[in-house]
Parts: sequence; C-alpha cells; structure tokens
Amino acid sequence: MKDNFVTVVAPMDDSPGFKAGILSGDRIIRIDGKSTEKMSLPDAVKTLRGDPGTDVRLTVFRPSSSQVQEFKLTRSVINIDMVKDVNGKKEFPLPDNKIGYVRLVQFGEKTSDDLETALRTLRKQGMQGFILDLRWDPGGLLEQAVDVCEKFLPRGQLVVTTEGRNAAQNSSRYASGRGDEIKGMPMVVLVNQGSASASEIVAGCLQDVKRAIILGDRTFGKGSVQSILPLQDGSALRLTTAKYYTPSHKVIHEQGITPDIPVTMSEDEDRDIQLQRSPGGLESLTDKERERAANAHDPQLERAMDLLKAITTFSERAPAPEHRVAKGEKVAALR
Repeated sequence: MKDNFVTVVAPMDDSPGFKAGILSGDRIIRIDGKSTEKMSLPDAVKTLRGDPGTDVRLTVFRPSSSQVQEFKLTRSVINIDMVKDVNGKKEFPLPDNKIGYVRLVQFGEKTSDDLETALRTLRKQGMQGFILDLRWDPGGLLEQAVDVCEKFLPRGQLVVTTEGRNAAQNSSRYASGRGDEIKGMPMVVLVNQGSASASEIVAGCLQDVKRAIILGDRTFGKGSVQSILPLQDGSALRLTTAKYYTPSHKVIHEQGITPDIPVTMSEDEDRDIQLQRSPGGLESLTDKERERAANAHDPQLERAMDLLKAITTFSERAPAPEHRVAKGEKVAALR
C-alpha cells in the first residue's frame, strides 16, 4: 500500500505482470472488476493469486501518464534466477572496457552466493569497475541484504539498524564476511522507483559509507518492520513496529534513497528496457514497436558505464604515489 493505493513496487522478472507490461508505480484500482478502494493489501494479494492457467483482469492507473489501462494476466508458477548478467543469463561476460555488470532480481536465499560466483567470474576476466543493478528489485530477505553488502565492506562495518518505540525491537547488523571482495574497485549502484526494501538497505549502506556511487531515480521507500497481532475474534492487526535506518541514521520508509547522480528515464525508456529483459517480450510487439524497443538505449546504464570508464582512465593516468610532490616540496620547473 502506498498513499492508500494498492501499488506495484516492481514487476517480478518473467512473471505474467512483467510480460504484460505492468510497470513500477502502477496502481491497481480494480481486480476482476472489483474496486480495490476499500480492499486491504492481503485481500488484494489473495484475489490476485490463483491456480496456474487461470486468468485475472486488472485495471491499472499509471500516475506517470494519468492513463487507465486494462490487463488480462494468465496466472503461472514463477521461477526466478535472482542474479543475472546484462543479457539476462548467468554467464557474466566482461566487455572490452573491463566494466563488470550484475543485476539482482530479488533477495532470495541464494542471492549472495550467486553474487559471489558472479564476482569471481568477472575478477578472473580482469574486471576494473563494477555495476550492481538494483532497478526493479522489490527486495526480499534482510539477511541477504546484509550478506550482499558484506561483499564490498570491511568486516565489522555497520550495515543497517532496526529501531522501534520498544527498545527490545532495536537491533544492528554488521558486516561479518571476509572483507571487500573487489578490493576497493570503483563501483556504481543503479536504482529506480522499483528498488525497495532490501534493495534500499544495500543502496543506502553503500552510499553512506562512500563505497559506491548511487545513480538513477529515487527509490520506493519501503523500510518498515510489521508485526501481526492476533485478535480474539480470529482477525488480526498488522502494526508497524519498527523502521530500518542506514548507517548514518537516514530513515528509508516513505523517504527512499536519493541517488548521488540523478538520471531519470521516460516511461517509454522504462517500458522498452523491461521488454528487452523479458523472455518473449519483444516477440509480443508489432514489427515497428519491436524495432524501436530492440534498439532502445538504457541511459542510466550508459551513464554508469561512462562514469566508471572516466574513473578507471583517470586512475591509470594518475602518477604513482612515490612520484607525487610531497606537501611543501619545491619543484624547479614551477619556479
């Protein structure tokens, strides 16, 4: 729920909603013709779910264009690879510019292990800069968010705190891994409105400790801990009991993470990139639409690539430490 609307955080990769073209921020206003105005989030989710092969019709309001659209989705079992390369596979090739790329689809039980495998593959190929793509990643397991951060942080670094009115609900999570696995290599994290929850914990931590540059759009702002309290009549009360905070004590919930470098994409660019990522997404279009989507650019990824290429080029050309002029030293050529 966001602003009292049933709101799509991000369409999950390879899901019926993803393939149909539902976007981050879409508001579901009717399900099978029934208004969601007075419907709770659990009730909406229960209505959306059903047996594989059955259909459900959604009426969606898209705030970015103020349009109302109808979608017919066929329910299916959703199997997701949590970690993918730029081609939507698990091969992780390194381009000539030596900039590695990994996309986290969600934070599942094996996300950090799969990320470690990807980093190992990229390092063996001579990676010099790294892009972690958290766009359209709606989050997942808190422990996995901490484990992902550990891949880039020194042991003992604060990752996230949980704070509530009751001190018993307060906790802190620290990096306990082997240290930065890419040894201080320049790094950019891509985020957008579809980055939520665990994604925001990772982006907020790496931004606060200045380990990575955050680039893209402001994130969704989903960082609360909810407890379910059973009532005597068999119903239950869902109560927000705590919130997540970044290492510098910035609240995530309803605020999101503001990028260091804002790069906004249009709705068309957003849709085309998701179509490129979706298996069979381009095949569902007309010839003209397919050509446009297939050739669409990803301005956020391109900007991240340019930024890392500039950083690595500067690092290569900078004089070695022993050749730099010491403070106060006089140089004859400058007299």
